[in-house]
Amino acid sequence: MMKRSFDVIVSGAGLLVLLPLLPVAALLIKLDSEGKGEMSLVGPRSEVRQDAEMDRQDFEDVLTDRTGITDPAFLKDCDETSFLGSAADPEEKYLRHVLPDKTRLAKNDVHHCAFYTDSSLILKTIFKLFVSDRLSVSYQSVVIARSDLPGGLVS
Repeated sequence: MMKRSFDVIVSGAGLLVLLPLLPVAALLIKLDSEGKGEMSLVGPRSEVRQDAEMDRQDFEDVLTDRTGITDPAFLKDCDETSFLGSAADPEEKYLRHVLPDKTRLAKNDVHHCAFYTDSSLILKTIFKLFVSDRLSVSYQSVVIARSDLPGGLVS
């Protein structure tokens, strides 16, 4: 408990000291960046360009949306490192199993996004990262939340 208190106090003090520098750093990054420069809280997470190019036609809808910090695929596959770690060829397993699933989920999210859904995904991400220690928030709970929307969810 003492270590945790120390971590929180020192981190807070560090943020206060660095706070005046953060807007300057953000401006310098914005001026220097050749990327999109725009992100959303909820949106498809970036993929390695060569992986997205392999299935460009299927990935096209996803590329039109702003990248995000979280999405349904993150909640479903946030432990993909251990999933891929057991494979003889992790890249092959990623390309055959994980990427198609991520693309399907991202396309679904692009076509069925709404304030309620985004809010739900943000809360579930916060819960997964900071509250649930080892508890799993499954994608099925996201689907159920989306089916509550007018018109339901098209799978």
